[in-house]
This record gives sequence, C-alpha cells and structure tokens, in this order.
Amino acid sequence: MKSLLISAVLLSSFTALAGQSIPANPELKKTAIEAFLKEANNPQSVVGKVISTVNEQNTDGRNQDGSITLPVTKNELQVSRLSSEFMHNPWHYAYLSEDKKTCFAGGDTATFLILLESNIGVHMASEMETVPFTVTVHEALSATRKDGAEIEYCEDVAYDEKDEYVVAPARIQVESVKAIDIQEKE
Repeated sequence: MKSLLISAVLLSSFTALAGQSIPANPELKKTAIEAFLKEANNPQSVVGKVISTVNEQNTDGRNQDGSITLPVTKNELQVSRLSSEFMHNPWHYAYLSEDKKTCFAGGDTATFLILLESNIGVHMASEMETVPFTVTVHEALSATRKDGAEIEYCEDVAYDEKDEYVVAPARIQVESVKAIDIQEKE
C-alpha cells in the first residue's frame, strides 16, 4: 500500500516535469528504455535480480509466476525525465587526444525514472504497484580536422566557418541503470 501511495504522489508530480522548456533529445530516452529492457530481461543483471526478488516475494497460488510479467516490454513501463543537461557548446569543454588530432566532448545528458508495473492478484481484487529504477545516459562527441592535421583548440570546432572539421555522429552511452528504494519518512 505504501508503494502505491508513493507511486501516486510521484505520478501526480510529473505534470511539473512535463512542462520543462527544453525537451530532452528523444534518442537519449530511446537509449535509456532499450538499456533498461536489456537489463530487465537479463536474470544475471542487477535489474534482473531485483525483478527476480520481487517475483519471488509475490509468488503464491494466484500469482504463480510472480507479479512482474517476463519478458519485460516497453508496455509495462512508465518513463519520465528526472533531470537533463543541454550543452549549448560542448566543444568549450572538450579535450584533445594525445596525438592532438581528435577532440572529444560530452554532449547532452539525462536521467530517466522508469517505473515497472507489478500486478498482484489477491482475493476478489488486484493490487498494482510499480518498482522504480533510474537510467542515466549521455552523448559522446568527437571531431577531427578534414585534412588530418593537429587541432590547436577544440573550441574551434564550434566556430568552424571554413568547414575544416568532421564531427562524428553522437554516440549515446549508458552511464548507469539502478534500482532505487523510495522510503517513506516516519
């Protein structure tokens, strides 16, 4: 019951999050969901072990397979952005490789709250809860000069008016996938 109450409070607070002025890169969210599903469907992962524990705790005559349906699909998830950072000029913070031919920069980042459905059949009723997780993802950027020469300042990539640089497509990397424990203050 406590989990149901906490979930309701969290869900009602999401309206404030929905009105954020800078939308997160949709690829960040997509990558976060894919990473979560991969972890959720791997019984050896931290997330898979949490799901296993929840299912073991909720296995009985009415819930022979536990309360979380496996394999986990996107349909069983509620996803909301908890935080994000939009980099206006990632090349300002970039660093140069040892051979001085490639600049590396961190791009946009985001942390998503993922709530996984847990449905428990009880006598003449069903209880629905969610199991909370966070997934943090970030963009990794790189750039080189078209002529292969050394780069003097990485920030020049941002102000490239002569089309001297090749910026590789952003790679989105998963920083962490974590189970979180929401505790009610007593």
